[in-house]
Amino acid sequence: MIFVILAIIFIFFIINGFSNISVDRPLIYYEYLFLPVIFLFTRKHFINLGILIGLVLLDIIFTLAHLYYFDIFNYLKKITSLFNTRFSFLFWVYLLVVFTLLLFWFNWLIRFFEKHIIFSNRFALIPVLGITCSFFLMIYIADSLNGGTFLNMKPNGKNHIEIGKSLIWDVYKDLIPYTRGSVPVHNLQDFNYLCSDSSIAYKAFYNTQNKREMLIILESWGWVENDSLRNIQVRSLLSLDTTQFNVSFQKSCFSGGTTFAESRELLNKEGEAYYSVLKFKQCDIKSLIQRKKELQFNTFAAQSFNGTFSGGNQFRRILGFDSIKDIKYFYDTLKSPFNENNHYPAVTDESVLSYLFSISQKYPKCFSYCLTINSHLPFYLSDKEKTEIRYLKFYNAYHTVFPSSESMEQYYRLKIQLDFIAENIEKKMIDKIVIIGDHAPPFLKKDERSFYSPKYVPAFVIENLKNH
Repeated sequence: MIFVILAIIFIFFIINGFSNISVDRPLIYYEYLFLPVIFLFTRKHFINLGILIGLVLLDIIFTLAHLYYFDIFNYLKKITSLFNTRFSFLFWVYLLVVFTLLLFWFNWLIRFFEKHIIFSNRFALIPVLGITCSFFLMIYIADSLNGGTFLNMKPNGKNHIEIGKSLIWDVYKDLIPYTRGSVPVHNLQDFNYLCSDSSIAYKAFYNTQNKREMLIILESWGWVENDSLRNIQVRSLLSLDTTQFNVSFQKSCFSGGTTFAESRELLNKEGEAYYSVLKFKQCDIKSLIQRKKELQFNTFAAQSFNGTFSGGNQFRRILGFDSIKDIKYFYDTLKSPFNENNHYPAVTDESVLSYLFSISQKYPKCFSYCLTINSHLPFYLSDKEKTEIRYLKFYNAYHTVFPSSESMEQYYRLKIQLDFIAENIEKKMIDKIVIIGDHAPPFLKKDERSFYSPKYVPAFVIENLKNH
C-alpha cells in the first residue's frame, strides 16, 4: 500500500519537474493521496485507469495554464491555437511515445494495486483509509507549522514552501475570474495600474489630439531585473531623449497572457474583458479605438501571424478598427519574409512595423496598433541570425550572464526589434508612440523566470516635440 502511494507521489514529482518548473504549486496535491481510497470504492479497472489519467491530465493542463499566466479555463479556450503552429513531426512522435509509456505505467500501477490490495484483502478499506489519512495529516500539520494551511501557526515568508493543497480547490479559484468574462465589459474591473491609474496606452492616447499615434505590444517583453542589462536592451530608445523627442521609460503591472495585455491597453480592463467582447460580440464601453474614431482618426491594426489565433481579428473588428491586416496580407500580397524564431507561422515583425510606419504618413490623423509574435516562446535564433556580426559581438560580451541560451537569444531578438523601432521613430513623423510588453517571457525554469520581474513589464512613451 505504501509502495502504491509513493508511486503516485513520484508521478506528481515528475509533473512538478522536481521544483525546477517555475509555477506556484505545492509539493503534493491531496487528490493524489486519496486515489487508493477512490479505487477501492470503484473497483473497476478501466474506471480507475480513467480517474488516474484524468487527474494527471488536469494537473498538467493546470500547470501549463499557470506557466503561461492564464487560468485553466481561458487556457483551454486558447489551446486550439496550438493546432495552427508548426510543431515538428518529431515533437508529435515524442509526445505520443511519452503518453504511451505513461499509459502502460499507469495501467501496471493500477493492476498492481488491484492484485495486492483489492483482490487479496476484502477488508482493505480500513488500512488503506488509515494510511491515506495518516499521510494527509502529516502533510497538513507540517504545512500548518510552515504557515501554509488554515491553522496559520506561522506567518508566510519569502521562503515559505507550500507542502500540500487541493487541485480541485485551485481549479475552482480559477473559475472565479473566468466567469467574469460571461458578463458585459462595463461590469468588469478597470485595470489596476501602479497607482490605481489607467493603463499606459489609455493615459497616453485617450484625450490626445496628435496627428499620428502608434501602439506596439511586444510579445514576451519582460522587465529585466538586472538594471544594466535592461538599459542595454533599450539603449537605442533611451538615446532618442533629445531636443526632438521626449522619452519616458516606465513600467506597468501585468497579469495573464497576451489577450489580457490587449484588454489592458485597448479597453483599460482586466484580462477577462477580451473574452467578454468575443462572447457578446460587442464592446459596451468606449474603448481606446472607439475614442480615436470619435476624434476622427483612421485606425489600423496589424500583426505578423494568423488573425484567427484567439479570435484576434474578430476582437479587432468588434472594437471598430478601420483596417485589419495579418499574415495573409503580408506574406501573400507584400511578399514579406517568413520568420523562423518559433513554431508560430508568421512573417517578420519588422515588416509589419514598416508597413504601419509608412501608412501612418498617408492620413491626416492616424492611430495604428501592432501586436508582435516573433519573440514568443519557445524561441530560437536561426542559423543565419547567429552568424551576423552584431550577434557575435553581443554573444561574446554577454553570454555568461544569462541563465540559458534561449533566454539570451530571446532577449537579443527583442533588442533588435527595439533598435529597429528606434530607427523608424527617427525617420518617420510619428507624434507619439507607446511600446509596451504584454507579459514576462514564460520560461520553464526558475532561474530563467527570476531573470524577469514577476509583476512588471517595461513601457516607453515617446513624443516628437517638433510635431507639437
